[in-house]
Amino acid sequence: MVGKKKQSHIKEIEFDFIKSNFFRVIRADGAFGGIAPGGAIHMAIYSERQAIPTKTVHSLEGQQLGPEIPEKREGRSAVVREVEIDVVLELPQAIVFRQWLDERIMQLQQIVGAATAGEKK
Repeated sequence: MVGKKKQSHIKEIEFDFIKSNFFRVIRADGAFGGIAPGGAIHMAIYSERQAIPTKTVHSLEGQQLGPEIPEKREGRSAVVREVEIDVVLELPQAIVFRQWLDERIMQLQQIVGAATAGEKK
């Protein structure tokens, strides 16, 4: 047939990693979620921290700012779980993600184990 290209067997594929406009680095202290109505796995990733006061009061010493008056501080008393992102994974992607995470955990355990063994000598 004229004009038809001979199909070749592709041996490799390249991926370029490009950061979106919303790219940022977050700390993940935990996740909350479950199975979404459509059957995907849904997890909201959060970071934990102490609450930042909503208000502090300081004394004035002449024209200088003095120390905080702790009893006048206002804010939350609970630990804050700030939800950073929400991730939705279909089952095949969740399996690949788990495998990738298992591999990183094993690598880190080898590094930490080697470092710990070196400290004991």
